[in-house]
Amino acid sequence: MEDNAPFRQTFRESLQTSFPAIAIDEVADGVEALQKVDPFLPDLIFMDIHLPGENGLELTRKIKLIIKM
Repeated sequence: MEDNAPFRQTFRESLQTSFPAIAIDEVADGVEALQKVDPFLPDLIFMDIHLPGENGLELTRKIKLIIKM
């Protein structure tokens, strides 16, 4: 999760180039992250600490609860 769109896009493209067989998604904020994490159930998350409307550390705690369910 990263609120800087150009950075997100560049980072995603770099990962997709290096790991073409892996599904990679991106989100801009905590609300979108919580909506996508349940159906996507990611194995790895790159998290920005400072996100609009949500602290990245608190959002990580919420996501960990969802993934453990």
